[in-house]
Amino acid sequence: MDRPARRPGPPVDAARLQPDNQADIQHVDQPIDEGLVAAWLDDPDLAAELADELERLRRLQADEDLLLTLQLHQFTGRPWDRFSRELARYGLGVLRAWIRYGTIYGKAKALTGYGLGRIEGWPNDEVVEDIAADTVVAALIYFRDKVLMTHRWQSSGGASLGTFFVGQCLYQFANIYRSALRAELERIEHATTPIDDVPEDWFDIIKGIEATIVANDTVAEAMALLSTDRARRALFMQEHGFSQREIADELGLPDAKSVENLIGYQLRQLRKRTS
Repeated sequence: MDRPARRPGPPVDAARLQPDNQADIQHVDQPIDEGLVAAWLDDPDLAAELADELERLRRLQADEDLLLTLQLHQFTGRPWDRFSRELARYGLGVLRAWIRYGTIYGKAKALTGYGLGRIEGWPNDEVVEDIAADTVVAALIYFRDKVLMTHRWQSSGGASLGTFFVGQCLYQFANIYRSALRAELERIEHATTPIDDVPEDWFDIIKGIEATIVANDTVAEAMALLSTDRARRALFMQEHGFSQREIADELGLPDAKSVENLIGYQLRQLRKRTS
């Protein structure tokens, strides 16, 4: 039986034809120019990039080995003690620097989405140490219980254990800092001296310093608006010729800048309240 004639198809575009040997490209007759490849690999920028990547991979592998050891010991004993000490030392160093330079507030907001209130001249060095220590303690507990033991950290994510821990510190810092800030605000509120307890000679001091500020109120009322005994003492000493360095030493402040910030903040608040 004869087959029906096949209908002619569209003309073939020669430009779209591909040779049938494209799957395997071999140049057995052309040796590799090893000198050229070596020159490419000797590029300083590439070498630095490769070295950094190799170091990163080694660090991640070391972290994986360390995590396995911690898992085998159920995150207890000497391995955990040694690891937690090193992690705490690293976290404390980072937090102290970030708090003192003021960069931690932007980092915490970028990570958590929440801004943190500020008080000029606070925290001082002692409070910085307390906040940093409390943050690291809270972060270590959470990091062990909620991250490492639940397998939330994976080397495939690209972050080392140290980097991941610092991120957790930022989350914990936000909570620790808010608690410390509330305590400081309460202390300031409770430290306000009643109007009847304000020394008479302090009224004259404030009158001389803030004559233009308290035009609509009595000097005594303005004095009472100063929020802390420390602020009143700072203004008293400044009016009596003490330097800001001397005032800082007397009041236990870290430096003259802290005194300047303290007085400046109080005077701005005074302007707002008496305007």
